[in-house]
Amino acid sequence: MPNSDTLILCKFIQSINTNLIYYNPDIISDNDTTISPPSEKAMMTEIDANLLEEILVFKAAKSNSSIAVLEWGFGRSSLYYPSVLNKHGYQFTWDSIENDRDYFQDFFNKVSQDFVTPNTVNFYPENNLDNLEPIKNNELSHHHFHVFNLGIVRSPFVMSKPTNLPNGDAYVGLPSKLNQKYDIILVDGRYRRRCVIESSSLMKPDGITLLHDAWRTYYHCAFTHFKHHRRIGEAWWIGSQSPLDFLVPTS
Repeated sequence: MPNSDTLILCKFIQSINTNLIYYNPDIISDNDTTISPPSEKAMMTEIDANLLEEILVFKAAKSNSSIAVLEWGFGRSSLYYPSVLNKHGYQFTWDSIENDRDYFQDFFNKVSQDFVTPNTVNFYPENNLDNLEPIKNNELSHHHFHVFNLGIVRSPFVMSKPTNLPNGDAYVGLPSKLNQKYDIILVDGRYRRRCVIESSSLMKPDGITLLHDAWRTYYHCAFTHFKHHRRIGEAWWIGSQSPLDFLVPTS
């Protein structure tokens, strides 16, 4: 385990002029072994949570209007990062998509009073978008939760026995029906390979997609749908159709 000085050196430091974000390529992990402790911001390491925060603030600061964020996978990050954007005074829309209704309701009921952004919750049957409501584009920040009833979905790649996955077509395809292009897309839920591929056509021209737990090799075939991509942080992968010139390695 590295000492505290090493961890401080591993922190990602946004430059004063906000034109660059520096990252340390020496800490990229090829498995689920990481060097930094868990973060209280999100279900990831401190290094990855801090890096995500910097990228979100960086993209918001560069935007001349409200930024649009899409997130597959609901959790602590869905509460923390919108609050950061709100604290900095940036306007945004945030779409969170969750597959497990019971998990969402249990977590949301505990923390709903902590959400500082107006929010709307839409529940969908297992694989049906009949209840889909069009998103109204405006400059006011708003958080939209899209919740499916697929239950706990486990990857067949990590199961000891074959498993039949619920049909995830609606879960993966919902964003394409929202009439929205995104500045930032976070893939940290289920059906991640399909979501990464789907996100390649959902971004704005300079938009980015971030995949967590990117050391899992069965995700890597999806990376070819992006003109520019690389590993960053301990477990992040970032992809875009535009050059990622704002990311600079420290060594």
